[in-house]
Amino acid sequence: MPTVTQWMIKAGMVHLVLALMLRVVSAVWPEVGAALGAVWWHGVVVGWLTQLIFAVAWWMFPTVSREARRGSEGWMWASGVGLNGGLLLRMVGEPGLAWSGGGGLWTALLWASAVAQVVSVGIWIVLMWPRVRAPRSAVRSGGTGSGGGR
Repeated sequence: MPTVTQWMIKAGMVHLVLALMLRVVSAVWPEVGAALGAVWWHGVVVGWLTQLIFAVAWWMFPTVSREARRGSEGWMWASGVGLNGGLLLRMVGEPGLAWSGGGGLWTALLWASAVAQVVSVGIWIVLMWPRVRAPRSAVRSGGTGSGGGR
């Protein structure tokens, strides 16, 4: 398993635990929960689920070539850092915006969060696009690689 995959899976687990803890806080203190509603959902969906999908797909999808294998590991690290960094900015910006009544720094943090996450997803798509195909053995034999092709 590639190192970047290991780190992203572990980071995803941390996000899942943090998100569930935020959900408990939201349930116990509803006045705080109003500001944390979107944050805990993003922790589960982006931090855990999306990151787990990105990491395992990077590891398991067919390789590009014998030389390049999975493509640029540096760009995959950039995708992981962008996804996690964007999510952390959101975890700070969302409650800050709700508690402050809006504006300034909090809005900038949320914009930076969105940009980081969108760029991260774009990088991942570019890395994975050439790997979404039938395995080489199925291509050589004329099959579809799906166990029958129907």
